[in-house]
Amino acid sequence: MKTVRIALISLAVLTAVSCITSQVAIEKNDTPLTLSQKAQDYFSNKEYTAAISYYQAIIDNYKKDQFEKEIAWAYYEIGFCYFTMGNNDLANKYFNTVINDFSIQAPRVLAEKIKLKIAAKIHADKK
Repeated sequence: MKTVRIALISLAVLTAVSCITSQVAIEKNDTPLTLSQKAQDYFSNKEYTAAISYYQAIIDNYKKDQFEKEIAWAYYEIGFCYFTMGNNDLANKYFNTVINDFSIQAPRVLAEKIKLKIAAKIHADKK
């Protein structure tokens, strides 16, 4: 019975988190910049899943050919949120997207630096 209860609680938490990160209501006046500012506010308050949802809204609602810089930064920032949360696998996934799919230098350089930190931590943990 206790196992079933734990499983149900876990399912409820996962459902709540997936709802938080899946949709952000885009307002008429929102731009990638305003969404990024909202995300940064959430990040500053350590509300990382909410920050991720705003960065994801940039990715989902704007075209790469018109907003490549903003979208590259959104991928980087999502990766950084996951890095901050300790989820290095997801962080690397987003950092790899920045490095492999975008030509914007600044987020690529930062993504490479964080990937090196992750690799060093993994190496140190194996010792």
